[in-house]
Amino acid sequence: MAIVWLDSGIIGLIANPHKQREAEACERWLLGLAAKGVYIVSSSLCDYEVRRNLILEC
Repeated sequence: MAIVWLDSGIIGLIANPHKQREAEACERWLLGLAAKGVYIVSSSLCDYEVRRNLILEC
């Protein structure tokens, strides 16, 4: 079983509503891992950081 740990940088790229090429490639990579059954995890701190930045940008 493989596990991929995401940090706030990767989550921020994927969560960005104005995706650029790098973000789209990252999202495809992540979806490919999920399709292979890889467990994708992150911390609640990373979740908080990304959500806070998204709110501040609005």
